[in-house]
Amino acid sequence: MKFKTLRVFIALVSLFLFLLLFFAEETIQSSISSSLLYLQFTPSFINFLSPIVEVSFGFLIVIFLTLLFGRVYCSALCPLGILIDLIHRLPGFKFFKQSKHKFKTAWKKTRLFFFFAVVISMIAGSLSLLNLLDPYSLFSRLMTNLLRPIQVLIHNLLVIFLENKEIYIFSSLEPFYVSLKIVSISLLFAVLIIWLSYKYGRLYCNSICPVGTLLGFFSRNSLLGFHIDKDSCTKCRRCEKKCKADCIDSRQHLIDLSRCVSCFNCIDACSESAIAYKPIVPLFSPPSESPQRRQLLIKVMSFMGAITFMRFSHNSTVFPQVTLGINQVITPPGSINQQHFVEACTACHLCVDVCPTRVIQPSIMQYGNKGILQPALDFQVGYCENECNLCGKVCPTGAIQPLLLEFKKTVKIGQVSLKSDLCIVFDRKEKCGVCVEICPTKAITPLEIEGLIHPEVEQDLCTGCGACQFVCPTEPKALVVTAINKHEFVDFSKIKNQPIDEGVDDFLKELDLDLDLDEETDI
Repeated sequence: MKFKTLRVFIALVSLFLFLLLFFAEETIQSSISSSLLYLQFTPSFINFLSPIVEVSFGFLIVIFLTLLFGRVYCSALCPLGILIDLIHRLPGFKFFKQSKHKFKTAWKKTRLFFFFAVVISMIAGSLSLLNLLDPYSLFSRLMTNLLRPIQVLIHNLLVIFLENKEIYIFSSLEPFYVSLKIVSISLLFAVLIIWLSYKYGRLYCNSICPVGTLLGFFSRNSLLGFHIDKDSCTKCRRCEKKCKADCIDSRQHLIDLSRCVSCFNCIDACSESAIAYKPIVPLFSPPSESPQRRQLLIKVMSFMGAITFMRFSHNSTVFPQVTLGINQVITPPGSINQQHFVEACTACHLCVDVCPTRVIQPSIMQYGNKGILQPALDFQVGYCENECNLCGKVCPTGAIQPLLLEFKKTVKIGQVSLKSDLCIVFDRKEKCGVCVEICPTKAITPLEIEGLIHPEVEQDLCTGCGACQFVCPTEPKALVVTAINKHEFVDFSKIKNQPIDEGVDDFLKELDLDLDLDEETDI
């Protein structure tokens, strides 16, 4: 059938592009991320709620497609949905049998519990529950934290093998470090998803996933849907056995369109051509004759009113301001401040995937219960490369703003402090100087005392990139970078008595923030 062939084709293309997004080289990742992730519902929705970043309407396009064709997003555009379909088609395992498809009553209480729990947690100021359950973010974490380290390891082993054969066509990749706790959490979710997918098909999508539940509200009254002709149906139940969502009740000639993901398996299975994909809601008819259309309009207007209120109320979003505690976290350049980052990040870990030095690492509870699994900079693992701005290019929500490289180099994300009692030059009178050599902004300068080069920190030149802390040979570190409340632009031209780059001022105006370069400048 043409519709099914088109759906399968789109799903395969989507899956291929997602594999490129997570496993290709950085230039390919940054070039396809914005267009590929535009139609991912949750990142687009969170982007819309932010008053700072450019508005994304991708989630509205998804809703529009759902209103027209049903839940095609879940089977053709959602990477987790496509993965679930593939897992469900795997051959049987000996240790447990795959359950047979048949009509099952919808778990309405379960799906409403998870959906409203997510909504309430968002209103309370936390994205944590949404981040845990969002299908794109969940898929992304599985790829980044489980498969990406394996891919990097295999690549580096291949490079070593080829170099032993004097073949130098590939270069090694930076080892992909992920903490055991993060791997364990990701593995737990992977096992859960695989088991649910293989055993029960679309149970996660229809009973747990908040995006699936929301789209189910709209697909119930979609323009096009599946309909069983009572006169032609022989109640053979072949359609039930092929329905991956278990939403067809052939005995009652009913299809639960709120759970149907438009896979078209039922049409292929019906030998009597009793199932048709046709208009369900009439477009042109008096309101009294079309209660479905009236319900549809009410839902659309209610949803649009709600999201408009969420974006423009309180001069910000619905999220309360995050109070920074003692354990402030260093966030990537372009994230503006911890408040904005916590509000906008869905913990998809794509920035973790593309970071060449692996300094961006998934955290667990560093942001408290409002930012579970959101990434942070860990200078024990790496440092923020001065010539890199990939994280901002791939971030789908604007949690990390895309910065031109010339501006990114001037962003101050932290403040370094020197503990001279731990420094081997001050304490043990031994030669070192690695911090002086690696500092990209020359914020650490050599000071000769009694024939030894001692490091001296110029705070006005420090951007908090963490290179000095990363290479410092002492344990604990003699150089430590701490977070600042707001990211700033370091005005190197002013310090060096050079003309101020007008491009920086233009960039700040584009962010629509009232800032002044004559003083310490906030992003």
